[in-house]
Amino acid sequence: MLINGAAGGVVTSAVQIAKAMGAEVVGVCSASNLAVVRALGADRVLDYAFEDFTRQSGRYDVIFDCIDNRGLADCLHALAPGGRHVIIGGPKGAWLGPAPRALAVTLNSMFRSRKSSLLLTKIRQDDLVALASMLESGVFAPAIGIRFPLDRVPEAIRLSATGHASGKIVIEMSDTRVVPR
Repeated sequence: MLINGAAGGVVTSAVQIAKAMGAEVVGVCSASNLAVVRALGADRVLDYAFEDFTRQSGRYDVIFDCIDNRGLADCLHALAPGGRHVIIGGPKGAWLGPAPRALAVTLNSMFRSRKSSLLLTKIRQDDLVALASMLESGVFAPAIGIRFPLDRVPEAIRLSATGHASGKIVIEMSDTRVVPR
């Protein structure tokens, strides 16, 4: 399984969960995050500035793509026959949002053995119970990248919008007491 954007807030969880489920994980991230992704359990890490996973000889059963920075055809080429390319999110700043990408993904998947899809989530109790079990056993732990005090929320939002935050961005509440009226 290849995870593109493996140091991001959502995807740091995907690395750990995939490893807990027995997957061999290749993480793609920036040079500054290689050690973080390795520490999360990735078997191999690629610096996207120097290694393009779509141009390598290896093929993947699953590409979990949180960045969506490679062409759809290139990603499908990097899949093993019968593989699955899963896109999380969509292009930033696009006027129509993810609609054009969703249409391209749907049309391409109709005619190929290598499938691509957009991730749509549905919260299920069984999944939450499994995640809680992973948390309790220590197999999974949220990767906290940076903490901001409540008065610096705008700065935290700006960092999140860059797409270059490593791990989860946490807002700390210094005083959580409820003041009676």
